[in-house]
Amino acid sequence: MSVKILAKNDESLKSALKDTALFKDLSEEEIQHCLSCSKAESIILEKGEMVFSEEDCPAALPMLISGSVTLGMDFCDGKRSIIAIFEKKGDVFGHEFILIGESKYGMYAQAQMRSHILMMPKDFLVGTCERNCGFHSS
Repeated sequence: MSVKILAKNDESLKSALKDTALFKDLSEEEIQHCLSCSKAESIILEKGEMVFSEEDCPAALPMLISGSVTLGMDFCDGKRSIIAIFEKKGDVFGHEFILIGESKYGMYAQAQMRSHILMMPKDFLVGTCERNCGFHSS
């Protein structure tokens, strides 16, 4: 069963994010501010659980912290197509759907083992912070 908490409350996340491309040039204080401001979620999924399904609306950028995630599609004839497998800390997936404004993913992302995922809300990444904090202007 999955466990979901606000990322700002996940103490293990700051040091893990420091080694990822998205956060590598930020201090731990800046990472904490980003997690807090964005209201990002830290999710632990067990093997077989879905990060997102084909019908879900792309509302957050998933980043793999640990584990393994497969992107795939199921077809009406029962066939399954594996599109990609993500196993490296910092891998992001599904971001194309956020950037082009799709209303549905059209594919699924499934944990292949116990996996830790950071979900960064789309509005934080492509919009202006509702608090208009100084972090976004630097």
